[in-house]
Amino acid sequence: GREEVYAIILAIILVSCVFGIAYWIRQHQVVEPFSALAILGPNRKIGNYPTRVIVGEPFLIYIYVHNYMGKPMYYFVLIKLGNRSTPVNPCPLKPVKIYERVLNHNETWIFPLTMRINKTGINYRLIVELWVYNLTTKSITYHNRWCQLWINVTSKKIGLKVSQAFNTIKLTIESANNIIFKQGHNISERKTIQTIATVMIYEKTNYMPRLSLLLQDYGDLYSYW
Repeated sequence: GREEVYAIILAIILVSCVFGIAYWIRQHQVVEPFSALAILGPNRKIGNYPTRVIVGEPFLIYIYVHNYMGKPMYYFVLIKLGNRSTPVNPCPLKPVKIYERVLNHNETWIFPLTMRINKTGINYRLIVELWVYNLTTKSITYHNRWCQLWINVTSKKIGLKVSQAFNTIKLTIESANNIIFKQGHNISERKTIQTIATVMIYEKTNYMPRLSLLLQDYGDLYSYW
């Protein structure tokens, strides 16, 4: 009778609801949860990092954090400064800066980090670590995510000389290219001129005598220099 029909309809509705809920849960389930951490350059992209800086002067990078854990996460980003011998994962040094934020699932956090290093040296190690708040232990725990940036710090005087040297090389190469196109040298001669241009910076060193034979044939470039 009607009771049997209603029972069948009700059973179909219940089965449909169960399958619908199961499908929804499966679609929204995170199969491989993870957190991402990265260092970005001043243009908020990977690359173009400030690996050579002047002592005491600020430099800018960006930190990237992404939550794909399937739930909100309370993140802590610890910034530490070490050297080549500093252990990592995690680093035992005291952080120089700490940033924190809660991220929902599939949310990204990008923030600027301005740093100054007040002592010259090579192979400074800027270490970035990701920590999280653990609800079970009620404490901040290391999240097994870290990255680093190697930095050389020079004095203002040395930094200026390096900058002047690169500008000089640039001008010399531009001059070489002008001679190439102006005088119509062939391909072999062009390569030779460009090679000479890149080493002209050593004129006041012992490298120049070794180039004397080559320079005899390219007097225009040498006289310009």
